[in-house]
Amino acid sequence: MAADFWDQRLADYGVIPQPQQPRPETPYTNNGDNPAYAAAALRNEAERVALAPEGTRNHTLNVAAFNLASLAAAGALNPQDVDDTLTIAARQAGLDDTEIRATLASGRRGSAEKVGARTIPEPAVNVTEVNSHTITEPQPEPERDLHQLAVQRKAYELQILDEARAYWTRQRATLMGQQSPPMIPMPQFLAIPDEDATYRVTDLLPIGARVLLAAQYKAGKTSMVANLLRCLADGDTFLGQFPVTPVNRILLIDTELDERMLRRWLRDQGIRNQTSINILSLRGRLSTFNIVDDRTRADWATRITGADLILLDCLRPCLDALGLSEDKEAGVFLTAFDALCKECGADEAVMVHHMGHNSERSRGDSRLLDWPDVLWKIVRDTDQDGGDIENGARFFSAIGRDVHVPESQLDWQPETRTLTICGGGRAERHADTAIADIMDILSHPAHSDGLGRNQLVAKLKAYGHSRNLARLAIQRAVDTSVLVIRTGPRNANIHFLNPSHERGD
Repeated sequence: MAADFWDQRLADYGVIPQPQQPRPETPYTNNGDNPAYAAAALRNEAERVALAPEGTRNHTLNVAAFNLASLAAAGALNPQDVDDTLTIAARQAGLDDTEIRATLASGRRGSAEKVGARTIPEPAVNVTEVNSHTITEPQPEPERDLHQLAVQRKAYELQILDEARAYWTRQRATLMGQQSPPMIPMPQFLAIPDEDATYRVTDLLPIGARVLLAAQYKAGKTSMVANLLRCLADGDTFLGQFPVTPVNRILLIDTELDERMLRRWLRDQGIRNQTSINILSLRGRLSTFNIVDDRTRADWATRITGADLILLDCLRPCLDALGLSEDKEAGVFLTAFDALCKECGADEAVMVHHMGHNSERSRGDSRLLDWPDVLWKIVRDTDQDGGDIENGARFFSAIGRDVHVPESQLDWQPETRTLTICGGGRAERHADTAIADIMDILSHPAHSDGLGRNQLVAKLKAYGHSRNLARLAIQRAVDTSVLVIRTGPRNANIHFLNPSHERGD
């Protein structure tokens, strides 16, 4: 791009004055003394060098040295002043001193060989007579003037960059079919009738929802994902309890399993409607899934267009591959993932994430809890102090918008590789254990007259149960008619074992 282009653009934006229209040149007839002409030539050439865009800088400097060398040869300019001024200008343009020295020397040699000394035009009137004293008009300081021009050029470039980014944002949204939603007056908005919640998986996954499946280490996450995939494709009942409306097109994005293991894992499921599922195995290739980058995400959206539901298993490797902090930057990926779903037309998504080894919440950024419409959890059994139980039971729960499934025990059936809900949660499980101890306590002849609540709590604590669990177990035993309550002395509630539950009956 020529330097005069930049001159004109800067002038159009009011950064520098509009350039004067060139006057028709007339032949020089003598080699007269004209310092104003020489100074103007030096300043103009220096400005062109300082404003020269990348790719034209060396050429512009060479031309300037060529032109000014002929003036120096005519005695109109000091050669050292020429070199110093052009050096300042070239530095402002971004050239290093080695390039500058070589280019100046080349320009001087070319001028000496082809032009020599240039004839100088007669001076125009450039003085003002004041009280018979001649006052010459001051010239700007070359270094300060060129620095300001360089600043103005860079500001113009930044302005263009900002405008380009804004333009590309609008274009990208158009290309992706995204439009700003219209504003709706409140009466019109409220006039739209409410719809009953409809589910992809009854009571667990509403139509159009985002689900985060958070699982503890070795709690059965892989089996849960396998069962979900099969049920979504074939319409089987999920966990033996929740009816499923099949999905036409499912995309499984796996980030953890080796392809050979993933193949065996899927084959073992015995999925009947296999044509509804596409597989994207990204282990070892996750750097290609940089959906945080707009262009890369656009490419992926084009490739996976048509998916109705995306199942991502799992999140952490994606964050690691992109250098995103699990603690602070997970939200960056989640925002990009939402955009990907929108751009490819996927209405629903299930994302898998790990909990901490001993935690019951998703690790990392709090955005992980804000992102899903529904949170599914798989946890291992714990003792009364919260410690893990070796080979203990697994439990499933779900909570979210239009979803509340209390914690329930999971049963693994190896012959069919299916998970089913088979009982209550951990609290109920521990309470049932305590109820057995209640029956043992009240069956003893020493307690034939029954025990008050506080007395029974104290006995259960001696069996190793916590105070809270003892109280929960007592209440549960009353609710299930294992215990009956009779009024004792001073209207105290006395707990007796229901005769139908006495030992030997």
